[in-house]
Amino acid sequence: VFHSPDFIWSAQERFPEIPRLSQDQKDALEAIQVLPHEVEELKLDMILEAGDIQLLHNHQILHARTAYEDFEDPSQRRHLLRLWLATPNGRELSSAFLEQFNTIKLGG
Repeated sequence: VFHSPDFIWSAQERFPEIPRLSQDQKDALEAIQVLPHEVEELKLDMILEAGDIQLLHNHQILHARTAYEDFEDPSQRRHLLRLWLATPNGRELSSAFLEQFNTIKLGG
């Protein structure tokens, strides 16, 4: 599971206006990293096959990918496309994302 803790810790250092994390909040972040590996009910394993599509909201759904081995034959190789959508009815991002995404407005 990857929840970008580096961004959280970096924001703590780079943005003095961001409230400091309490010890309980730090413990909660650690739990997010550990619990999905320890509690089966907290995760869903999926095997995507040819023609499958999966849509996730990176800022609302905790998700991860496992390693894979690709085929030598180019006709059998994995073909993965990533699409970044900015939906007009989404949630505005925190100002901490402005530098990374160039905008935080709904709909991009």
